Amino acid sequence: MLCLFLLLVQANALTLQPIETNIQNNTNIQNNTVPQRKQQLLTNIFSDPTKFVEEATNLDPTAVRNIINLLEDLLETSENTEKGLVDTLATKSGEAVQTGIELSDAEDAVNDAKDAVGGAETAVKDAQGVVTDKKGILATKESELTAAKEAHKAKLEEKKTAQGEHDDQKPDLDKEQKILKDVIEMLGGIPGAVSGKDLDVDALRFHFTKNLNAGIVCGTKLKLYKEGTRVPLDISKLKAEATSIWSSRYPAIGLVAEGNDHGNYYCSKPATCSGGVCDETVTIYLPETVKFDSFGFQQMSGLTTSPRDFTLEGRAPAGNWELLKTVTDFEFTSRYAVHTWQLD
Repeated sequence: MLCLFLLLVQANALTLQPIETNIQNNTNIQNNTVPQRKQQLLTNIFSDPTKFVEEATNLDPTAVRNIINLLEDLLETSENTEKGLVDTLATKSGEAVQTGIELSDAEDAVNDAKDAVGGAETAVKDAQGVVTDKKGILATKESELTAAKEAHKAKLEEKKTAQGEHDDQKPDLDKEQKILKDVIEMLGGIPGAVSGKDLDVDALRFHFTKNLNAGIVCGTKLKLYKEGTRVPLDISKLKAEATSIWSSRYPAIGLVAEGNDHGNYYCSKPATCSGGVCDETVTIYLPETVKFDSFGFQQMSGLTTSPRDFTLEGRAPAGNWELLKTVTDFEFTSRYAVHTWQLD
């Protein structure tokens, strides 16, 4: 075994003269290459290290130092080789971990992509269903549009026909209506010919003939109604006159005004009524014609001053006065009471 080692030393330019003859005689080992000799030497050392050391003790110190140097080089080479292997293993382990992570990520990405594809396929399927539904709706709406066009076309024809009939008949109808209006107006001038509820009036006339045995007759807050809805009266545009008034605090327009205990309501002159009999008239002129079917006013002053019998007349546009209402034996139930009458 030592001879093999010495051959290795010789291959590395080492000179071991005491055993040169033995080395040269070992033809089998000489014929081997240096790496082969190195590997064979290591095999012999590893198979019996003790024997190797015993044989080395017979060498001179220089040879032993050379052997030690060579062994140290071999050790360093072995350690470097191992370190290289360890480093390579660590690197490859790290790379394997990283590629494992990348593999897991790739698998997750593939699964996500599969899910996305599944979702997309579901969405496509749903969308196809929606498209089918919308196409059905479109077909229905197109049918409705066609029907609408036909209906519109028919109505345009009807309109054309109606326009022709209108243009043909309008002159005669206008003439006919004018004659009828003129006749109605003339007939309306005949007393009692038109019901008070249907009469347009531009003035009102109250004739108070009895009260409850006071010397005066009073009232306020006149209101007109048509089918339950109050007919507006702008008091600033009204004019009123009376046979007599108590004073300026109790004017004729007070029959329409919002009177109170301080005045601004209508009262006739004192002593114009005697024994419950009166002859007092209040006339109210309106800014425009009105039509009404009921009226009311409020009791004011003492109860005995309240009108008991009276008539209401309305003036038609033609100027004739028509009797609208006759009231007899009426009594307010209390002071400030309000009563409403329907026209005859």
